[in-house]
Amino acid sequence: MPRPKPDRSRESLDDLADNQSSGQSGTLGSATSLDSQREEGSRFQVEYPASTRVYAYKYVPDDEDEFDSGVGNLCVRFIKQGNRKREYVYPNVPYHTYLNFHSPGTSKGKFINSTLNGIGYHEAKSKDMPYFSDFG
Repeated sequence: MPRPKPDRSRESLDDLADNQSSGQSGTLGSATSLDSQREEGSRFQVEYPASTRVYAYKYVPDDEDEFDSGVGNLCVRFIKQGNRKREYVYPNVPYHTYLNFHSPGTSKGKFINSTLNGIGYHEAKSKDMPYFSDFG
């Protein structure tokens, strides 16, 4: 099955540029564009990065109302290699760490190895499968 193309919307880049020119930081600009991507009361959308290691990922905040100051689960589906399991959950990921991971130009595989593996992770279990239900 072909992999969906990542959404590289011009609006997100324009929002970031507008926020930077108005004196707001790039992180705030990223938070604003990420917030506009999610529907009211829903989880963040599945992202399909241009990566040789990561097929898709999604951030699921522990508290939808205060996602920008809390932590959440980063759910990652890797590109399958051999018999290795492909779905992993990185729990207790601070939102600002997710923003750094989500940032365009960040190597997803290198970020996982250098940062997220230090936070901790586990293979997705049956209780985690609802997080992956909208992955293509």
